[in-house]
Amino acid sequence: MKKIVTLLALLVFSAAPFLSGCESKKLQEENIQLKKQVETFANEKSVLETQVNELTTKNSELTSKVSELNARLDKKVKAKPKITAKPKTVKKTTKKASAKVKK
Repeated sequence: MKKIVTLLALLVFSAAPFLSGCESKKLQEENIQLKKQVETFANEKSVLETQVNELTTKNSELTSKVSELNARLDKKVKAKPKITAKPKTVKKTTKKASAKVKK
């Protein structure tokens, strides 16, 4: 019995490095894949940051242009006098005028 326990203990201790070595290789491969993903994400991040900066600049330019155009429009609206519509006068026809037309 003592020999069996000793043999099993020896077997476990001798197999442990090999098993951990296999797991270590798997972990190393996974680590390499994760590093590639991190690198890809870092590249995408830099591209997206560039786009955000460009769009932010363009947005501020367009906002200032809209403000400028609104100011110009306000000046033009204030400069024009208000035109009020005059009521149209309708010519009344008299009986005498209609009598002349009939003849």
